[in-house]
Amino acid sequence: NTIRLGVGKSSAISIPNNDNLQLDGFTFRSSTYTFICTSDCDNLTLSNNTFLGGQSAGSGDGTGTIRIQGSSDSNRAENLKFLNNNVSRGYPYTWYWSQTKVGTSTEVAALYTDHMGSGMQITSNSFNGYFNGLVLYSNNTNSGKNAIITYNNISYIGDDCLELESYANGYNISYNRQNYCYVAISTSAAPSIGNGGTTYLHNNIVMNNLQV
Repeated sequence: NTIRLGVGKSSAISIPNNDNLQLDGFTFRSSTYTFICTSDCDNLTLSNNTFLGGQSAGSGDGTGTIRIQGSSDSNRAENLKFLNNNVSRGYPYTWYWSQTKVGTSTEVAALYTDHMGSGMQITSNSFNGYFNGLVLYSNNTNSGKNAIITYNNISYIGDDCLELESYANGYNISYNRQNYCYVAISTSAAPSIGNGGTTYLHNNIVMNNLQV
């Protein structure tokens, strides 16, 4: 199954209000967002898919080619499973950090979550060629609990391979390989915006860090 869409301000696939959805074995090509789930994204499973393109996401909104979001603090995306997918722009990130970190349309992540709920699992995926790799937001201390982020390959990233934002709570980040990125794992916002809880970082491999 292949879904193609030319580069533009649209999504190859946009899914609102769908619980218990599983997509397996698709190829998504181009567009601003390659995949977006806009609300009520509980129990969403994306597995064995290829996401190509999605290299911009609007003027400096910092969001991702794959965006998983709840609609509010009371309606968070629970139990997301992102397994064995390939997410790539098709070539390494080549813009200079100083030219991008000013709110440009190229300040985009491979995978971006906001209003993230509990029980997220991101395992055995490949992310390649974006300004950020994974940007993970939660919005209060009752959300974003116990995420498992393991065995992923994240490479050729212009800024942060893993960016943990507010209220990281009980994350297990282990056995990931980060190669050719500026910052392998950023936790700068996690402890400063609320008391999210303990995040466990262990057995990750970091190689060939870039210079700004």
